[in-house]
Amino acid sequence: MKPTPKPTQLPTARPFTTSKPVAVSPAPKPAAATPVATKANTSNAAVEKDVYLLARLIYAEARSESSKGKMAVGGVVLNRVKHAEFPNSISGVIYQPNAFSVVKDGQINLAPDAASLKAARDCMNGLDPSGGSIFFYNPKKTKNKFLLSRKVVVTIGNHRFCK
Repeated sequence: MKPTPKPTQLPTARPFTTSKPVAVSPAPKPAAATPVATKANTSNAAVEKDVYLLARLIYAEARSESSKGKMAVGGVVLNRVKHAEFPNSISGVIYQPNAFSVVKDGQINLAPDAASLKAARDCMNGLDPSGGSIFFYNPKKTKNKFLLSRKVVVTIGNHRFCK
């Protein structure tokens, strides 16, 4: 009779928070930012999967934008994750029906570049130049009356970010 194999121990997941990092005195270094990928606990592998998916969306939507513009697009996705009217995961937000045209036209499947990966990681670490926006659009490319009616918070490059 063969011995029963031991179950594989998975790493303990860290909960995500939406709070900003806080330096504790007399700590020699400031605390690191906590990722805000989803509202649920998840493993590091799942976080990396979310980073890659977010980077793919950023690349598809904003590959010609500045790093600030790329981060703002990622910020919109993460703001939606935290918003009660949207799915509570990055994949849920990105693949929500009719949410992003790049999902429908297949650009989401393009491999992200290094700048998009960096922007995704920066967003996951709390950077959000969108000012808390939950929508964005390119005014030269949309005729969507709903988007055009939203209050613009900030314009970065070719995109307008709004709530």
